[in-house]
Amino acid sequence: MILIENLIDFGLSEKEAKVYVATLELETASANEIAKKSGVNRSSTYVVIESLKKQGLVSVTENKGKIVKQYTATPPEMLLNLAKKRAEKQERIRKMIEELVPSLEALHKDTKHKPKVFVYEGAENVKASYYELSSLNFKDIWRTYEDLAEIDKYLPGFLDKDTIERKKDEVKLCGINPDTKENREIMEINKDTQYNDVNLLIPKNKFRSVSQLINFAVRGDEIIFSSLRQSFSIVIKHQEIADTLKNIFDLAWKEAERIGKKY
Repeated sequence: MILIENLIDFGLSEKEAKVYVATLELETASANEIAKKSGVNRSSTYVVIESLKKQGLVSVTENKGKIVKQYTATPPEMLLNLAKKRAEKQERIRKMIEELVPSLEALHKDTKHKPKVFVYEGAENVKASYYELSSLNFKDIWRTYEDLAEIDKYLPGFLDKDTIERKKDEVKLCGINPDTKENREIMEINKDTQYNDVNLLIPKNKFRSVSQLINFAVRGDEIIFSSLRQSFSIVIKHQEIADTLKNIFDLAWKEAERIGKKY
C-alpha cells in the first residue's frame, strides 16, 4: 500500500498504480490476469492499460500462438526518467512565469485604475440598475439631477422604497429637479420618510424637458446616466470620475440655489 501511495504521489491514479504494480509482478500477462491481480474490474483495467501505454509505462508484448493480447510493464527506471522530465518541465514553467510576473503585475495594476462601464437596456434592467445603485454601502450624499415625476412614472414604487432605505441608512440626498406640480406632490408625500433631504426646484425653462434630458446621479464611486423613456442606463464605476462629477454638481448646486427654491 505504501508503494501504491508513493506512485499516486508521483502522479498516477490509484487504479493506474495498482495495475502498474500488478503488471510488474506478473511480468507478462493478459488484461484479465492483470485485473484479477490488481483488484481493478476488467472493463476499467483496459482503460487504465491504455492510459499507462500513453505514459510509456506499459507495452504490448507480441506472443506468437496467443490470441489474447499480453502486456508488460516497462522497467521501473522509466518512472525515474518520467520524474526527471516532469521536473524539467515544471522548472521551465516556473522560469516562464517568473519572467511573466512583472508584465502581469503591471497589467493588474492598470486594471485597477480603469473605469468599469455597464450598459443596461430594457425597462427591467434599467430598474435593476437603479436599485443596485441605491443599495450601495456608502454614507456618501446622493447627488441627483432628474425629474422625480418621470422616475415615479417609469419606476413605480422606487422613490418610496429608496427614501425609506436612505432614512434607515442615514443617507442624505441633494437633488436638482424641475419645479412642477407633480414633483412638489411627490416631495410632499415622501417628506416623512426622507432623511434631511434637500431638493432644489428650478424653473422648468431652466431644466430641459424630460424628452431631451438624461437623468444623472452620483454616489460613492458610481455614476448613472439614464433615459427612462428610452429604457437604457449607463453605470460608470470609477472614483476619480465620480469625484469630478461631484465637483461639477456642487457648482451647479450653487447656481440652482440662486435661481430655484429649496424644498
